[in-house]
Amino acid sequence: MDTGLKVNNGDTIGKTIIFAKNQSHARFIETCFNKMYPSLKGKFLEVVTHSSDQPEETINLFKQANKLPQIVVSVDMLDTGIDVPEILNLVFFKPVRSSAKYWQMVGRGTRLCADVFDIGKDKKEFYIFDYCGNIEFFGDNPKGIEPGATISITQRIFQLKVKLAVSLESLIEDDELNEFRNQLLDELLAEVIRLDENSFVNRPYLRLIKAFSDRNYWNNLTEDKVRSLDKTITALIVNADPDFDAKKLDVISYRIMDYYLNEDKSIANLIQQVKTTSNELLKQTTIPHVAAKKDLLKKSLNDTFWQNIDLKALENFRIEIRELMKFLDKPKQPQVYTNFTDELTGQIEIHDILIPYEGLPTYKARVESFIRKHRTFLVINKIKNNQPISGDELAQIKNLLFEEDPEAASHLDEALNGENFVLFIRSIIGLEASVAKEMFADFINRPNISAEQMTFMNTLIDYLTQNGTINKSMLFDRPFTDINQNGILGLFEDEDAFKIIKIIDGLNQSIA
Repeated sequence: MDTGLKVNNGDTIGKTIIFAKNQSHARFIETCFNKMYPSLKGKFLEVVTHSSDQPEETINLFKQANKLPQIVVSVDMLDTGIDVPEILNLVFFKPVRSSAKYWQMVGRGTRLCADVFDIGKDKKEFYIFDYCGNIEFFGDNPKGIEPGATISITQRIFQLKVKLAVSLESLIEDDELNEFRNQLLDELLAEVIRLDENSFVNRPYLRLIKAFSDRNYWNNLTEDKVRSLDKTITALIVNADPDFDAKKLDVISYRIMDYYLNEDKSIANLIQQVKTTSNELLKQTTIPHVAAKKDLLKKSLNDTFWQNIDLKALENFRIEIRELMKFLDKPKQPQVYTNFTDELTGQIEIHDILIPYEGLPTYKARVESFIRKHRTFLVINKIKNNQPISGDELAQIKNLLFEEDPEAASHLDEALNGENFVLFIRSIIGLEASVAKEMFADFINRPNISAEQMTFMNTLIDYLTQNGTINKSMLFDRPFTDINQNGILGLFEDEDAFKIIKIIDGLNQSIA
């Protein structure tokens, strides 16, 4: 075996993630692997679950090209948020029904890697071994089935922080509570800023991501903003802190704070959970880190501690104790032994990641894909830069589409459904940012422009950059009414508002 990238026959197998359904399933896979390949038993394959011993250490080793483990069996730990260019194999041993999650999992294999097979032999493809019909499922259901209630613990914490910040908004006259609320908002902002704007999962929501990347936007959490956070942003938040045990305490702590503010009697059940945790940690005082917090743990067992508690004391307790959670004894699980020989029956079938299917949505998606692929094509680039094009130039795009995808091209009129083709192209590639800024330069460069007016102009330019054009009626709707409830007329004098609308009319007419 050579540097963890080759097995003893010299074949390169590359790093591999096996996605398992649950912990028992993961251990079963490990047992089978060890029986099939006894010479590789040990560090070559590792199981990574939330209850694994030191999962962070295993993940860090997996990220290193020349280190073992070569294969990890993951239970909801490596589905997202891990970047290992050497991954050459993804094994789906669990059904996935969320489109966003499925593509995030597939994305683990898409990182390019130089010299992965040998000097000069770069990574150009990777393998997916699908044992649970995921490829067929998403071939029939491209949008998948998004679960309504299931969210990760990281996303749960994000929601609880938002809820706390909303509850504290009416209490900001208390300096201590206002300081804590600002701390929560800073942490929420950091989570949003961490989102990768180039990710295909996040790209459809860039407008919201950019809005919530502005710290001032968090100061007043209206019902609309909270709804946007719950329905959209929360689902995009990924695992930044791998310490699952610590995050379990975070959830309990934030729920206690919420119940405390709202005088919910269910707080007693949560306090009892903390007492149980403290009691278990006190059994580990031979560990120096735990011994250092012994007095605080003992205090938390006393009812007086909880009768005199406030938000600051709760937050201090959470911060002090969360790092100790990894020292709790893991529940013992019985070992399961098997003794059977598995046989491969039937024929092996090779699939594309998604099976093509017919229909107007597919034709439209194929035209969109064509436009993105050729976004640097001269005529398409002229559309992005709001430069005039001739009928012959537009015909060039259609001819190229006929050459590459004649079936989609033959259904172009149906896919567009009466929409202007240039407008359709612009909606895919957007408007060049420098062009949009130049259009509104007279407003942006005014020495007396207010902060709200500047926010309006930046929002308008961002929207045009992403969407290529805008309907005038939107200037009286969200996101502009989030800046001022009357939209453009609440921020600009009538004369200036009409000038802005005239510029937009000119942009729309140039497309026509």
